[in-house]
Amino acid sequence: MGVDMPDRYVWIVCGGWLQVPAIEAARSLGLKTIVSDRDINAPAMREADVPVIVDIYDVAGHLRAADTLRRDYNIVGVFCEGSDTEVT
Repeated sequence: MGVDMPDRYVWIVCGGWLQVPAIEAARSLGLKTIVSDRDINAPAMREADVPVIVDIYDVAGHLRAADTLRRDYNIVGVFCEGSDTEVT
């Protein structure tokens, strides 16, 4: 009898086409995804397990979202690529 492990989530900042392969890679590692972007219709937002509507350059908005999301999701990492969002 195994111990139930909570789902593990990686947060991908930016929801464009370049992030869709990152979602696929995360899933291949057994991770679920949180994706943030201001556009709910962005390609990676449509693929996300948990889409979060916040502008990718809104650091304060991301901090507020993180404070809320960490209560419900086991966030194990944050990832950005293909966008200039390192500060976020």
